[in-house]
Amino acid sequence: VAEFSPEVVAEMDAHIAKYPFERRRSALIPLLFVIQRERGYVDNPGVNYLAEKLDLEITDVWETATFYSMFNLRPV
Repeated sequence: VAEFSPEVVAEMDAHIAKYPFERRRSALIPLLFVIQRERGYVDNPGVNYLAEKLDLEITDVWETATFYSMFNLRPV
């Protein structure tokens, strides 16, 4: 699982806080952008981190990341 600075974790928590608890999955796309910005692309450790943080299945996160062409799935 990826590790992030306290500032990045606070930014992620701020995105999650915008949504009711039962709708926290709605923060997935903004959080994928944060992962991409911090790691350079959306990678396995980043996806695992988001799945754990949002209480989602890893495949749910990958389905979203692979659906949208704005996410890089390998280094560019």
